[in-house]
Amino acid sequence: MAAQLLTVTIRNVGLVGTELASAQAGMLHNKLFKVGAIVSISVRRIHVRLSSTFPRKQLLVQALARLRAPDTMT
Repeated sequence: MAAQLLTVTIRNVGLVGTELASAQAGMLHNKLFKVGAIVSISVRRIHVRLSSTFPRKQLLVQALARLRAPDTMT
């Protein structure tokens, strides 16, 4: 249930106006979530280092920025 809610939120908030805005959960999983990345966790932050050759890097960064924006929480 939590994974479905997260996927729907990413699609409805983070991917508005993009090529994946109406994508199904399986397509989002294959195109955005199945990413080889280095994740490091500190006390206050989570750092995700993506490969420079990841083809949808800009789209993922844009979606994450929209999700972090304070106006999306209202």
